[in-house]
Amino acid sequence: MNIDKRTLESLDFQLVLDRLKSLCLSDEGALGIAQEPFIDNPQELSAAHDIVESFLRLYQAEGDPSWRLPEAGDLFETLRPENAVAPAADLYRAARFFHQADLFSQYLSADRDLFEDAPPAFFPLVPDSTPFPAEQILSTFDSEGNMLESHPDIQKMQKERSGLNSEIRERTGSLLAGNREFWQEDRPVLRDGRLLLPLKSNFRGRIRGVIHEVSASGNTLFIEPVDMMELNNRMVELDNRRRQIQLKWMRRYSDDFRDSINQLAAVHRKMLKLDSFSARGRYARLYGCSRPRFASSFNLISATHPALGREAVPVNITFGEGSRMVIISGPNAGGKTVTLKTAALAVMMNQFALFLHAGEGSSLPMFNRLTAAIGDNQSIEEGASTFSGYMRRVSDILKEASEGALVLLDELGSGTDPAEGSVLGVAILDRLKEMGCHALVTTHLNDIRNFAQSASDAVNASVLFDEELHRPTYQIRIGLPGESRALDIAKSSGIPAGVIQAAGELLEKNRSESMVLMETLTRKERELEQRETELSGKEEHLREKARKADLRELQLRQKELEIKKEKQIEINRFVRNARSEMEKLVAQLSAGNK
Repeated sequence: MNIDKRTLESLDFQLVLDRLKSLCLSDEGALGIAQEPFIDNPQELSAAHDIVESFLRLYQAEGDPSWRLPEAGDLFETLRPENAVAPAADLYRAARFFHQADLFSQYLSADRDLFEDAPPAFFPLVPDSTPFPAEQILSTFDSEGNMLESHPDIQKMQKERSGLNSEIRERTGSLLAGNREFWQEDRPVLRDGRLLLPLKSNFRGRIRGVIHEVSASGNTLFIEPVDMMELNNRMVELDNRRRQIQLKWMRRYSDDFRDSINQLAAVHRKMLKLDSFSARGRYARLYGCSRPRFASSFNLISATHPALGREAVPVNITFGEGSRMVIISGPNAGGKTVTLKTAALAVMMNQFALFLHAGEGSSLPMFNRLTAAIGDNQSIEEGASTFSGYMRRVSDILKEASEGALVLLDELGSGTDPAEGSVLGVAILDRLKEMGCHALVTTHLNDIRNFAQSASDAVNASVLFDEELHRPTYQIRIGLPGESRALDIAKSSGIPAGVIQAAGELLEKNRSESMVLMETLTRKERELEQRETELSGKEEHLREKARKADLRELQLRQKELEIKKEKQIEINRFVRNARSEMEKLVAQLSAGNK
């Protein structure tokens, strides 16, 4: 999806990107995310969303990962030349990276009941263990690139160095204590690996030795006494041996890296890719985002702008069946521009493989271009008015627009004569319609609202207004245009009542038929909604009465069955008794006959 720089800046995508980068496990991952393109292939986007969903499920179940990956990418260029040797600190960073990569890969590869139904979508990205002696390097160098004292090669030198340090402390202590008046300070200084004593310049020649340095004031001579030269030489020799040992290991580990450089580069790429998707999963968990469905319809449910946080009022934004354009009208400061930005950010986040600040069931089409004319485009340097700047922007949009593009136009037709602005706005929408574009538009002009009423593939939407409180509700209703409510907003802003009354009289005098029609439609819509609510209530009441009647009938039938059952029991008892009496009589008769 192509998005020009101006559109990106006007739509606050950088806010989302900065949040996403902060959730990466590495600085390299954050840098890589900032350079990733938007996706305009449905199969690729679906696969990316599958991976994000797997990470989301994992982090919802087990919490955020604790790994942190240091930078390692620059080492590949450093060590590609034959015989090149990397600094020890760089080798340490690479070892940390690949050690953490192995741990993270093991974590991701672990068997979990969570993914019993199917393996996680990120599984193919998980690299095999790295062919690199990371743990050996970590037990050789510290983060500053120094060899560790615990390394076997260094331990061999420690006894010798420890004894030499004792001799040097004893010798310097003796020199400083024996001639206290000679010295500026009572401790030696280290210069180029050699210990020197700070001799006062007026005692030059009193101590035999080599002067290595003179202070800026000339008052202090840094001298190496003859008695310390042999000890210093032995210490320098030890330091040289230590550097040679460090160089040996730097060379060995650099060769190891170079021998496996292609495999390590593949692991590095996979880890940064995993980091990118991991950050998206963390973002979805942290901000409660949901996965959008890919569909031909544009339908955002309870969507919010990420910059507004808890202050955001969720809005539903839908183009409706067969619609390509939504014209939003209504009062100023009612949320029209925020709605445009919310919809555009949802499109951008979707095609950047991010889940949305919206409810479950939201669906979005795939767009190949997103352009916007939002905000004040006035340019003092170019001598252009706000309207001129806006028209230049629209001109650029029309040149780039094509089928499959989404265009955002804020306050279309404003900034000039309303009559000319209206017809110009309608003509612009007609052109976008011919090009097969989707468009989200805000306006205050009646002709543009009427365009949406008459066009088969356009729909009006309105910012709702609280009649009692005289303020916008920041919610969107699809299907009807909205009123600007300028007088109500002016009144709530403190404009004198006399001015409001005079303006209202002028409005009534100049009210056009289309405005009357719009108000009639709005009133009818409200009446229909109220009637629908009433009918719904009555219907529910009737259903409840029917349920109660059915229950009573069921209870009566049950009672009737119980009565019949009791009567049947009595009849059976009577029959049994009668049969018993008859059997007795028959027995008596038989006995008498005998």
